[in-house]
Amino acid sequence: LFAAVPRLGLAEATRLNTIPGTVPDLIDLPPGCPFVDRCDKALDGCRHTPPAPVTVAPDHVAACVRLEAVAS
Repeated sequence: LFAAVPRLGLAEATRLNTIPGTVPDLIDLPPGCPFVDRCDKALDGCRHTPPAPVTVAPDHVAACVRLEAVAS
């Protein structure tokens, strides 16, 4: 997701990175993590149990079972 954030100073024609796959139906979310089919870091458990939210900064919450591994 961070690679898809626009940054000042990029050339106008610079394409932003995208996440492969399709966005899940918000009315019928899968049983586990809603990003499981789009995440290259997903584990088998991500398909069954939604990750617990973790406060990572004031007013910022993330939800990923591999949060520490992804952040480093």
